[in-house]
Amino acid sequence: MGASDVLPRAPDRDAREQEVAERVLRSVVHRGLAPDAGVRTLVVPAGRFNGDLLLTARHPGGRLHLLLGDFVGHGLQAAIGALPAADTFRTMTAKGFAIGEIATELNAKLRELLPPSFFLAAALLELDFERRRLTLWNGGLPDVLRVRTGAGVVERFPSRHLPLAIEPPARFDASTQVAPIHPDDLLLVHSDGLLDLRAPDGMPFGEERLAQLVRAGTSAGDGELLDAIAAAVELHRKDRALDDDLTLAVVACRPVEPVEPLPTPRSDPAARSTALPWSTSLRLEAEALATLDPLPLLLQQVAELRGPIHERTTLFLVLQELWSNAVDHGVLRLDSHQKRDAPGFDAYLERRATALRELRDGFVEIRLRQEPRENGGRLRIRVEDSGPGFDLAHARAKESATEERLRLCGRGLELVRSVCESLVVSGRGNVIEAVISWDWSGR
Repeated sequence: MGASDVLPRAPDRDAREQEVAERVLRSVVHRGLAPDAGVRTLVVPAGRFNGDLLLTARHPGGRLHLLLGDFVGHGLQAAIGALPAADTFRTMTAKGFAIGEIATELNAKLRELLPPSFFLAAALLELDFERRRLTLWNGGLPDVLRVRTGAGVVERFPSRHLPLAIEPPARFDASTQVAPIHPDDLLLVHSDGLLDLRAPDGMPFGEERLAQLVRAGTSAGDGELLDAIAAAVELHRKDRALDDDLTLAVVACRPVEPVEPLPTPRSDPAARSTALPWSTSLRLEAEALATLDPLPLLLQQVAELRGPIHERTTLFLVLQELWSNAVDHGVLRLDSHQKRDAPGFDAYLERRATALRELRDGFVEIRLRQEPRENGGRLRIRVEDSGPGFDLAHARAKESATEERLRLCGRGLELVRSVCESLVVSGRGNVIEAVISWDWSGR
């Protein structure tokens, strides 16, 4: 009996490949996780296996990250690409990386691992519910739509980039689109399988049909809108086989508790009683302030040094607010009152981007020091900026100075103080120290 006698026929091999690909995606990529509670989805595969990729994950600060991708190719090809894409997206989100940084890493990893003809058209979204802000990177997918009750489509976010895995890392463009969002807004993200869906007579579903559904459906809510689109898809195709996978996500812009807990790495039980004394510092000068995000690095250092990583959400909140305060209001001297409404917020972001590009002098220094305590520990976070600060000499006491600093810089620092043991302003008003404490005996 020769080798050809034991090899499966081509149709059998194709079926086996589809089965393996489906099992890989179900067990490794999807892991049985439900979509985020704020995301409704419609998934209609063209065959047994869906070559589209839809992932959601929560940032340590509570922001929602979403990735919708459309692989060129199906079966094992898509499964092979989905594995590193899903792992990179989830891991980097959990570590606090921004959408542009995640897109950069996805592009580099997929380009390294996959054949030259293989790529991933993708949209990555970050919804910051606290600041009512959308950050988006779109490479090769149809327009992402922002819709509103009674108004239909109010904004489109077209693709501004090539799909992932095409450009070499040196030429990759990670720039993102940023826009304000309203709690009543919905975002529609979909693969091109929706617009290209053909009726038996060959007529495509098209953008105008989708816009009409949006205008009619946004008065009812995200669930009803999704149901209306799903019904229109079935009516349009009339049991005709799909030429391409169809994936649609309707994302609520209002805060919704996640289905899964916020990302927290597994901690070593032995570390609970062995908090170690350590200190570390990071100083970023003008050019670095405009290009680098130090928070993922600092979170990783805290994890490796047995810091309070079980308090990851609190830690990220404190670092983020103190960092933003030092850069925006310390070094750049921006007025937070400009962010009171949507037009003001847009103008604020433009001024911030311009100020960072033009910045030639200045620094922000972050110092972390951990102090062990019985059954727990204390982490001191000290942030100093090169800004002029404000005159503390006229303050009656340090607490009143702190109140003035909080009032001047908005409610972000009030939120920091609410989760910290203490929050103190010193120097000339350009130094803030926050203390996070924890006690294992209470856990």
